[in-house]
Amino acid sequence: DDLVTRGTEEPYRMFTSRAEYRISLRADNADLRLTNKGVEYGLVTDTERIAALESREILIGDRLDRLKNFNLFVTDWSDRGGAELMGGAAAHKAGRQGNKKTAEQVLAMPHVTLQQVESIIHDVQK
Repeated sequence: DDLVTRGTEEPYRMFTSRAEYRISLRADNADLRLTNKGVEYGLVTDTERIAALESREILIGDRLDRLKNFNLFVTDWSDRGGAELMGGAAAHKAGRQGNKKTAEQVLAMPHVTLQQVESIIHDVQK
């Protein structure tokens, strides 16, 4: 799309940095994006590779479901993860108003790591 909207002096030089949807071109998720297409077109026939991909898709789906279905009041997230996790005073105000956030929403915050969220989930589910 960038070739159409922005143009280029050298059209044969296509870089992922100029792609409109760069995030979908990452190498770390290429197997999830492309292996099924390879199977569909008969290019991927290795049954072990297909089974490994299916297993990975199930694992990722289960983890995403867990993140989407686990929620706490904002104050609970803040209490368990430290005030900086949810933004300090603003978190306590939001928590007093009865606001809840899912683990998925908390993980979407730029300063929060998966390890922090998983640790809190583990502590709560003990």
